[in-house]
Amino acid sequence: MDRIHCAAQVTRFPLPEPDRAPSGITRGPDGLVRYADQAGRTGRIGATGTVTVLPVPDGTGKVPLRLTAGPDRAVWFTEMLGNAGGRVRVPVR
Repeated sequence: MDRIHCAAQVTRFPLPEPDRAPSGITRGPDGLVRYADQAGRTGRIGATGTVTVLPVPDGTGKVPLRLTAGPDRAVWFTEMLGNAGGRVRVPVR
């Protein structure tokens, strides 16, 4: 995943596992960058570039596609194939 500065400076943040096709990038309620991947997980990238992978709760086979921050300090997502959505709680820092 890359960060592109307005001066065209690019910073690369390698994800823990290659070829996971990150999507649905958004700013989380904690101010960190959040993304979804095709392995059925969400992740967050800290200000220093530290990547933390978070499994999607409540079952297998859920593949988050789009993310958004909710007013309840959670990250909400829509599923790629499940005709449903879900919620990932954001740990307090």
